[in-house]
Amino acid sequence: MTEPKRSPAWVRLLNVGFLAIGLIAMVWMVRKVGVDEIEIALRSLGNWVWLMMALALAQAALDARAMHVFMRPEQRMISYPRVLAAQLAGQAVNTVTPTGTLGEVVKVTMMVAHAPRYRAVSALVLKNLIGILASVGSLLLAIATSLVAFEVHPDVELMLAISFVAILVITVGLLVMVRRGLLRSLAGFARSLHLISPQRRQWMVERLADFDQQLKPVAELHAPLYRSAILYVFASRILGFVDLWLTLVALGADPSLPFVIVVSGSSMVLGSIAAVVPMGIGLYDGGLAGMFRLLGASASDGLVVSLIRRLRGIAIAALGLVIMLVVQVVDTLILRRALAARRSRGGAGEPS
Repeated sequence: MTEPKRSPAWVRLLNVGFLAIGLIAMVWMVRKVGVDEIEIALRSLGNWVWLMMALALAQAALDARAMHVFMRPEQRMISYPRVLAAQLAGQAVNTVTPTGTLGEVVKVTMMVAHAPRYRAVSALVLKNLIGILASVGSLLLAIATSLVAFEVHPDVELMLAISFVAILVITVGLLVMVRRGLLRSLAGFARSLHLISPQRRQWMVERLADFDQQLKPVAELHAPLYRSAILYVFASRILGFVDLWLTLVALGADPSLPFVIVVSGSSMVLGSIAAVVPMGIGLYDGGLAGMFRLLGASASDGLVVSLIRRLRGIAIAALGLVIMLVVQVVDTLILRRALAARRSRGGAGEPS
């Protein structure tokens, strides 16, 4: 890893606090899931568990690579292993804490000692924006597939059709806002509702103009500067489909492509809704079981799949927290050695 700059004390303390929160939540999570349930999941997968872990790590690696590319032109200031460490640590905190958003702060705080704060934030926003678009695309594909490949009640069919049109309109609207300037558009909307003053709106537009400019190429989905990053994010989402298919195969099922598409796309929304509790315990399980039953599969298979995903989440979270601890220790040792060397040369103060 590259030698870190001296990050503010509050950033270092914040990282330690996040680590403590993650560890406490991790212990609670394991106790909540239960050792017996974990053994059931491991027994169901057998040797397939290693392939499942490899796929999860590959997804994290692709997301980190996308974030690293989005940091251009300051990309050279921070190494890819550092970004991967931030991705895994943030993913760990997201997994074991409610709402699944606290980890985004962790990712930024672990990168700001090696890259400008504005670039770390913009890279994370860009990656998440493309991730949202990919998830929306998966959901639209799932709705279209369910309408074509499965027999559903006419009322449900109408609701799905309305949802498809609504999601498509909202997505197109979001892309238009991004191309026009997302934050500028939001500031204008807030002003139209008299939530902010004209002076505040002008200040926001001027202050965040560079950030809006960085987002605009993403709305075109073929910007040369970010093309590879966009492909990395979409490749990560494709691995999510592969992961579900292999999990069902490992359980002895013979899943059809339409079934995998519908469950995988819909489970992304289900996971977002269930994020109000750590790992969606209870909400995600019941929702996935109900989805399996609705599609003519066994509800118990849905429960086992949710349990397997939770087990994998716990394993990745444990790895992420260990990496976060190692990074904090290594950074502290490097900074202390650099400070000691500077003092031995007669310098004053801490390294910048």
